[in-house]
Amino acid sequence: MNQYFTVIIPVGCSLSRLGYIRPIIEWYRQTNPDFNIEFIITEYGPETQYREIAELCQVKYIYMEQNDQFFNKAKALNFAFMRVTTKYCIINDADMLPPDDYLNKLLEIFKDYEASYNLSFYYSSIELQNWVEIDGKMILNRSIKDLKGRNARHNAPGGIVAIVSQDIIKIGGMNEAFFGYGYEDTDFYLRCERKLKTTIEKLYQAIHMRHISDPGKSRYGINQRLFKRSRYRNVDEYIKELKQNLIKYKL
Repeated sequence: MNQYFTVIIPVGCSLSRLGYIRPIIEWYRQTNPDFNIEFIITEYGPETQYREIAELCQVKYIYMEQNDQFFNKAKALNFAFMRVTTKYCIINDADMLPPDDYLNKLLEIFKDYEASYNLSFYYSSIELQNWVEIDGKMILNRSIKDLKGRNARHNAPGGIVAIVSQDIIKIGGMNEAFFGYGYEDTDFYLRCERKLKTTIEKLYQAIHMRHISDPGKSRYGINQRLFKRSRYRNVDEYIKELKQNLIKYKL
């Protein structure tokens, strides 16, 4: 088996996604059997609530202790980015499942560097009770083909994103000024669109797993205003500034 991909799953202080981490990891392994995938669970918050899941799944775990702030997905990802050793990196939100045979499809997209960034739009939603444990494995108890959902909005990229690992530094990683939820992934996408060869694949059926709302949503308006300012900045100056922050996490 060849190891081409690292899958990073960022998590915060909310427990609403705790039950989904194991299904995500096992789903990758079951639907991409030809790949030796490296997984990193990167947690940002006051407690190590996801460590046991990482140990159970035998994957890497990174903990960034923070007691007084909203979840900072950008900081959690930047720290993990500097520990990626594979050619390709996938940012997988803790409530998203990739399509069938996802990694082989990505290799076709990334072949010869025709693209260096890919966004999978999601169409379908499932509930936690759609998962059952059989012989020690988490199994989805219904066919993905039977799921029906909506097309994600073009202006809200995120969920599952794949990128050539070396290109993460080229675009400065994530902007850590975004706290909570909202626009941190849109900001990342916009820089990729301006500086890299990007593809948006609407045919992929990534799956959203429903959960209760998180308190970080209250930062949405603040993040929106931050994004409106950053999107009109000179992109090269903006990336240079972000790079200076990103490299501090380098081993």
